[in-house]
Amino acid sequence: MKFWILGILFFVRIGYSNCSVSWQQNSVNIKLDKNQSYQKIVLNLKRSNTTDTCNNLSVKNELSFSSRNLVLKNKMIPFSIFLDPSGTQDFLLGSSSEQMIINFPVSQFSHSLELFLRVNDLLGNAFFESGKYIYSERIEVLNGEKVLDVIQINFNLEIPPEISLELLQKGSSLRVGESLKFNRIEKGSFVEFDVLMISNLGHSVSIQSENNGFLKHEGLGEKISYQYYVNQHLGGQLNSSPQSIYSNSEISSKQGDKVGLKFEINQNVDKLPAGEYLDVIRVNITSEM
Repeated sequence: MKFWILGILFFVRIGYSNCSVSWQQNSVNIKLDKNQSYQKIVLNLKRSNTTDTCNNLSVKNELSFSSRNLVLKNKMIPFSIFLDPSGTQDFLLGSSSEQMIINFPVSQFSHSLELFLRVNDLLGNAFFESGKYIYSERIEVLNGEKVLDVIQINFNLEIPPEISLELLQKGSSLRVGESLKFNRIEKGSFVEFDVLMISNLGHSVSIQSENNGFLKHEGLGEKISYQYYVNQHLGGQLNSSPQSIYSNSEISSKQGDKVGLKFEINQNVDKLPAGEYLDVIRVNITSEM
């Protein structure tokens, strides 16, 4: 008697060995333009062949988060990523379990995902410290629940230095002229003005005198001494070396910070010869980079 044994092999294909979709870039560096309302970014997916079985594609974030912020030290600039330039639909904001279906037909070798970045605060009255603000996130492409590839997107926002100084009439927004005159030449006479500083860096202001704190007669060389005040506080007599009158390790307000300067004649002038007495004051602003 003969027995025949027929063996039948059953097998199940586990995984997606024929799924060949991946990100075309390793990373994407974005430099946002402060003068644009939004910036477009394009992420590209590629398929190695058109015979694969990837027909259930989606993208999602590796981590959960509720907001996006560009960061410099302890400073943050919030920004958004949308699926449309009008900003009506957020891109993958919230739980890492949230997935967005990708329509990538198996007959195509590539697919582009357009995103729109917006930094609303740059368009308003906000004033940010100079420097490079950075943020990154990792986005997965999946077939079902299987992660096929991950891309890291790096966002960079460079805020350039901004520093300026103006001399204004006291209590006014009008600039002073190239010269200031004492109403009369006598002890106690004074001139004053405001120094307006705008800076998105730490900054300091100094003043110096060409004639070492004296008004000098143009022809005869006679001198009249004067002293200066900073915000009504006596600073003393100037000299040719810069003397600090203000320092701030932080940025100014967008409207700027003001310091009041006053220069007062502090000697009797009764016996001095008539004529014009002059000095040149230099006001300097320097950044702390």
